[in-house]
Amino acid sequence: MNDRRITVVRPSQIFDTFLDEFFNTSGLSTMISSQIDIDMYETDSSVVVKAKAPGYTEDHVNITIEDNVLTIEGKVEDEKKDENKKYHLKEMRSESFIRSITLPSRVDAEKADASFENGVITITLPKLEEVKPKTIAIKTSKK
Repeated sequence: MNDRRITVVRPSQIFDTFLDEFFNTSGLSTMISSQIDIDMYETDSSVVVKAKAPGYTEDHVNITIEDNVLTIEGKVEDEKKDENKKYHLKEMRSESFIRSITLPSRVDAEKADASFENGVITITLPKLEEVKPKTIAIKTSKK
């Protein structure tokens, strides 16, 4: 009986292996830039953005709002190089991401709230009063 094994390899692994072998960078720290998945929705009172950032903590993430553009940035540093360690396999590298999105409504950045739970960042951005839906009552004149 033939013993067949199937190995699934991500395209990025093939490229990383090629670079490691071509430039002989095996064992060196490499900065990888990646995207994060984002969901954004709007309610009557706020814009909510959820971003997946597994492997990061709130200390690794920076959130800014400028000109109605929300930017989420994260960076994890490699552990310090230790001369007493001889790596045989090193796949856990430094990673960073940066993602900017234009918000669908003007928001009050001063009242924004962000939380981080189970690798998901949730940012709640209250809409400015001027963009919240308003109901205008119709007055009738009685004669």
